[in-house]
Amino acid sequence: MYQLRYRITNLAPLVISAKFGDKNMVTTERYIPGTSVLGLLAKQVITKKTLSDKAHEDKNFHKWFLAGNLKISNAYVVSKDKRGKETFHYPIPLSIQKEKKGEQIYDLLHVDDEDFEEQTRSINQFCKLDEDMIHLKDVETTINFHHARNRDTGVSEEGRIFNYEAISPNQTFRGEILGSETDLQNLANACEKKQWTAYIGRSRNAQYGKVRFELTDESPVPYQEPEADWDDEEISLTLLSDTIIYNESGFSTTDANVLQNLLGVEIKNAFIRKGEVENFVGVWGLKKPSETCFLAGSAFLLKISEDDKTRLSEFQKNGIGERTHEGFGKCRFGWQVKEKLNKGEDILPDLQKPKGAVPNKIRDILKTLIRNAIRSEVDLTALREQKEFISKKLPSNALIGRLEAIIKNKSQSEFAEDLDEVKKRKPARDALERCIDKEQTLLEFLTEKKVSVQSILKKASNGNIVNLCGEIDYAPESDDELSGELYQKYFSTFFSSMRKRAKKEKGD
Repeated sequence: MYQLRYRITNLAPLVISAKFGDKNMVTTERYIPGTSVLGLLAKQVITKKTLSDKAHEDKNFHKWFLAGNLKISNAYVVSKDKRGKETFHYPIPLSIQKEKKGEQIYDLLHVDDEDFEEQTRSINQFCKLDEDMIHLKDVETTINFHHARNRDTGVSEEGRIFNYEAISPNQTFRGEILGSETDLQNLANACEKKQWTAYIGRSRNAQYGKVRFELTDESPVPYQEPEADWDDEEISLTLLSDTIIYNESGFSTTDANVLQNLLGVEIKNAFIRKGEVENFVGVWGLKKPSETCFLAGSAFLLKISEDDKTRLSEFQKNGIGERTHEGFGKCRFGWQVKEKLNKGEDILPDLQKPKGAVPNKIRDILKTLIRNAIRSEVDLTALREQKEFISKKLPSNALIGRLEAIIKNKSQSEFAEDLDEVKKRKPARDALERCIDKEQTLLEFLTEKKVSVQSILKKASNGNIVNLCGEIDYAPESDDELSGELYQKYFSTFFSSMRKRAKKEKGD
C-alpha cells in the first residue's frame, strides 16, 4: 500500500457544520472530514478531465471516488516549531482526562478502577502522544454574526440575527490518501497541479470556505505502519475518526460486543462516545441517511495473542467498518501506553502584538468582542454538556419545558428555590434522577452546576481571550452585568436543546 499526503490551509473562515447547535447558532467541527476532501478532489478531476455530468462513466473516477479504491483520511490540525517542522495532532482519546482540581493528566484506559480515587474531567482538544508525554493543541475558532435573510426576497430581516462559529483563517490541516501506487500516481496526474485553491464547507458562496489544497509528496510513497508494542498481552485501540460498524441485521451500532466480534479479540476496557453521521451530498442536493457511529477518540484495551498481530495490523492500514474510503474507521494500535501523562507545552499560534497603546475606541470594541466570545462559549458549553445525558433517559418534553420557563429572568439562587419546589413532586424528582451522564444525575447537575466567567476563561482553548483582557486592562470576572446573565444564558440554551432532543427521541 502507498500513500499521498496532503495539506489544507484555510484562507478564509471555514464552517464544517457540526451535529449540534440551535436555530440561531451554526457550530463547526474542528477538523476537515474525508468526505469534504473527497469532494474537493473529485471536483478537481472533473474540471481537469472535463468529465462534466458523465464523471461516473470514467473508469478511474469510478474506482477512486465511488468504488472506494482510494482511502481519503480526515485532515487534522498541525503545528509548526521554530524550524518549521510540522507536528500532527489527532482527536484526544476519551480515556485521557485531567484532574478536576489539579494538573495531572491520566489515561484511565490503564487505570485500575478499584484503586483510583481522583476526580477527573474530559479534555476537548487535539493531541500528540509520545509514550508518557502529551502535547495539546486547539483549533482556533471565531464567532461571526449575520442578519437573517428572507429566502424568497433575499432581503435582510430586521432584528433577526444568527451566528456562525467558524475555524479561524490561516490554520493548517493534514491527512493522507491511501491506495495502490498506480492509482495514486494517476490521481496526481489527473489533478495536474500539486497545489490549487478550492472551496469546502458551508456558505461557500459567501465569505467562507476558501482553502489552499496541496499534495505534499512528489510521488506516492510506501505506507509506513506506526510503531506499536505487540509483544504484550494487552494493547490499546484508539479510533482516530468516527467509525461505522454494522450488526448482523445490517444496522449501524455502537454495541461493543459487535466490535469485539469484528476484531476477533476480547475488549477488556472501553471508553465510548456515541454519535451520528449525516453527510450532505452536493450532487444529490440531499443528505445521506443518518447512521450511528463510535465517535473519534473512543478507546479500547484489547487482550491479544501473537496470532492477532497480522489481522489487527490490517485494520490499522485499511480502517475498521464501513465507508473507510471517506475517512471513517481510521484507527491506531498501541498509541496509548501509560497511566500517567506529562503535559508538554501547549502549542499555540504565534501571534504578533501591534506596537503602541491600544486606542480607547479599539479597547471598547475589543471589550464587546470579549463579552460576546464569553457568551458564545457559554452557549457552546451548554450544547455540548446537555449532549452528555443519555437520550433514552431524558425527562419528558413537558418537564424540560417547565424548567426552561422557570429559568427565565432568574438568578442562580432564585432558580435553586424554584428547583426545590419541583423536587417536592415525586414524578418530577424521579425523572430528573433517572436522567444521567457519565458522572451524575440531572438533578445533581442542576443543583450543583455553577456558571461563571472564571470557568470559561480557565479553559486552555480560551488562553488568547485571557491575554487580550490583559492587553486592554479588562477584568470580565468583575463585570457584574456579564456575570449576572451567564447562568440564565447557559440553562436557557441547555434546556432548549435538551427539549428538542427529547421531542425527537420520544416523538412528542
